[in-house]
Amino acid sequence: MGIFGKMLFGIDENDKAKTEESGGVDQTEEKLVELIKRSKAVAALSVYAAAVDGSISLDEYMEIDMNVGAASEKAKLPERVVEEISGIYDKHSMTWDDVKKYLDEVSTDDLAAMSDYINGIINADSEVSEAEEQVIKQFESYVESRN
Repeated sequence: MGIFGKMLFGIDENDKAKTEESGGVDQTEEKLVELIKRSKAVAALSVYAAAVDGSISLDEYMEIDMNVGAASEKAKLPERVVEEISGIYDKHSMTWDDVKKYLDEVSTDDLAAMSDYINGIINADSEVSEAEEQVIKQFESYVESRN
């Protein structure tokens, strides 16, 4: 995981933020589960959107880190989750089916908010490829199918 992601997550080395308050967010067990699912979905979708054109630029990496930080509401996530998200970051060959497994876990309200994340990623390097435009269409179609 990038330095920006580590700063945004406020990584807790002791893996103990399951029910405590963090950054003004009450992390009940249920809320933490939602944050974890949303963070993983945003990471997967962001990496997929950034890598679909064959490479991920520094600007796209920074956007990914900001997206995941925003999705997690800057919560201190358990170390195992941070490691899983880091593994998602490293998987540049993620497929749409991989991404859908994560998206299937989040609410339709969360999905609606994710279109801003995709647009930020795609426009981060000031170049929008045909493949990136297809990601937008794939995501819109997926969201439509969930409504």
